[in-house]
Amino acid sequence: MRFPVRVAREDAPGQYVLQSDKATLLLCERGTLSLASHEPLFHASLQHLKLGASRGKLLVVPLDRTPCWLCEFTEAGAGSHCATALQARGVELTASGGEPSGESTASHATSSHAASLVAQLQRLPPHELESVIEALIPQTA
Repeated sequence: MRFPVRVAREDAPGQYVLQSDKATLLLCERGTLSLASHEPLFHASLQHLKLGASRGKLLVVPLDRTPCWLCEFTEAGAGSHCATALQARGVELTASGGEPSGESTASHATSSHAASLVAQLQRLPPHELESVIEALIPQTA
């Protein structure tokens, strides 16, 4: 399945740089997720990712601690279709409150909470943000 997105890559903790206004998020049959514009941007197995969904956006967090990706769906309904496709593949989507969620079940209050949480995280000093990320993504030995 293909979804048109705007895509930004984490440049520094909590700071994202736009990579492409016209990119594609591709969910492959073999359980992988890819991002591409005129060239490949990112590719990984769904097993090696933690995904967070918010109204019209998908946060892609690689478990190997490489930079995160933020995708904003550019077509109406694409976010809920993507969430449904991911959940059909057994992928758990995490909302800002840590509860499994899909865009179609997110309320306006959850969306406002997510925006508030992101704003608070962006104001954290880099070392504190790193501590939050470490708490969310378990270290592997």
